[in-house]
Amino acid sequence: MIDSLRGDLLVKGEGHAVVECHGVGYLLQISSGTLAALPAQGNVRLLVHYSVSVDVRSGQSEHKLFGFTNAEERQFFRQLIEVQGVSATIGMSIMGAQPVERLRSAILNGDESVLRSVKGHRPQAGPARGGRVAGQIAQGAPCRSAGCCGHGQ
Repeated sequence: MIDSLRGDLLVKGEGHAVVECHGVGYLLQISSGTLAALPAQGNVRLLVHYSVSVDVRSGQSEHKLFGFTNAEERQFFRQLIEVQGVSATIGMSIMGAQPVERLRSAILNGDESVLRSVKGHRPQAGPARGGRVAGQIAQGAPCRSAGCCGHGQ
């Protein structure tokens, strides 16, 4: 799997960045926080979460790379998407709403106001989803990838 990418930042836009490594441009989905942390140009290093989703009807697969500036952000994203009903797209929207520590605090304290403003969040699914997210975060659920960031060890 791809753990990180280091290379020249070719494109930086809302929700995405392209990093060129040895002549190959990698499109990464990024949060607004990561976007703000990236320089306008130059050499960058992003930690990566590689995601494959398969459409059960057609059998077609979609491969996406998600980029993060640090291990804490990636760990939090991985905890979010472990929760049933939180897709990678919704997870990225949540990540872009506030800094990770504010999100973690809001989730653990049941502050739905932070999550209500997130694109893709359905209010009728809020309490149940919020409870599942809080439980996952409170338990310190380990990341999917063993050794990804040392969490849970």
